[in-house]
Amino acid sequence: MTAASDLPSISSTTILSSDNITLSAHQEQDIKTRAQIEKIENEIKANQKLTSDLIPITELSNLYLDNNATTSTTIGDGGGGGGGGVNKGFLQGCEYLATKYTNYRAIRGDGNCYYRAFLYALVENLYNSNNDPSSSSSSSELKRISDYINSSIDVVVQRGGYDRFAIETFHEEMVDLLSTITEEKDKKNTTDDDDSDSFSKIHNSLNEENGTSDYCVWYLRVITSTILKSDPDRFVHYLNDGSGSDDPTSSSTNSSFNTYYYTDVPTYCAREIDPMGKECSMVGVLALAFQITVEIEYMDGKELDIKNNNNNNNTNTLIKHSFGGRLHKEGGKDGASDGDNVKSSSALCITLLYRPGHYDILYK
Repeated sequence: MTAASDLPSISSTTILSSDNITLSAHQEQDIKTRAQIEKIENEIKANQKLTSDLIPITELSNLYLDNNATTSTTIGDGGGGGGGGVNKGFLQGCEYLATKYTNYRAIRGDGNCYYRAFLYALVENLYNSNNDPSSSSSSSELKRISDYINSSIDVVVQRGGYDRFAIETFHEEMVDLLSTITEEKDKKNTTDDDDSDSFSKIHNSLNEENGTSDYCVWYLRVITSTILKSDPDRFVHYLNDGSGSDDPTSSSTNSSFNTYYYTDVPTYCAREIDPMGKECSMVGVLALAFQITVEIEYMDGKELDIKNNNNNNNTNTLIKHSFGGRLHKEGGKDGASDGDNVKSSSALCITLLYRPGHYDILYK
């Protein structure tokens, strides 16, 4: 795996200035804005790991208890922090999650949280999946996804329009990460090393600044963008920025929800998928699945109707959506279409928590 120090930075913001240049008021404001953004980014880096250690799910409610509750100051990610008084809806959501899950991992709120959560949860599941070496299906999902990533560079060049030379380093970092998982799994199966110590090497690698995680996150963005471009007729009707803010460069604007929509996939990918720090909207979630199942618990602060706990209308639970998964017809034919009697054949399932503008990882 490439050392973090050997990788060029893709997240730093450089502001150039000269005493010999007279700046307009707009340029001066732009420089101040960028400086403020860089300051916030540095504060986030100082206070938030890319991916935290396991946190008891019961501690999630601490974010919503009072005016002094911890907030997540983020760029692109809402973080769902507390403040502003007790939020009954969020507290109820935390109580509900505590009945289903034991822990969660907090993901840094830097606009890349979905991709980073997806990456870490995928890696962790692949590492822990079927470690019985005598099983005929041992590590089959790891091999399948490794094969997919190995060959993906040809696809993203041909269909995504990316320059091979520009993305080779990012692709190699993703390949190296999966190779490291294979190596560590083999060690775990042949030695008496403590499992947690073995995975901690991967965990630490994924927490290096400007290192493996950032490079793999950007490559996941490249894959997402390529999938969208490969099937534009399917995705073009769902292209929005997901930020809830207007943009004068957009083709159309929904004034009711203050969210703008794109009319072509390449433009959407160039502005919303490819740049680091841009939130992942639902169309990105749908596209990036690696044919595994992604379940997302939605905690948006709406109060749960606890009084109707026994009336079977499910209003006392959070809404959970499932994405991806390899679907097949009951007869065994792959590629079932809508309306077929289908079920998921994916061996992997990752579960994420959505709070306004932010994703974390959930554990049962």
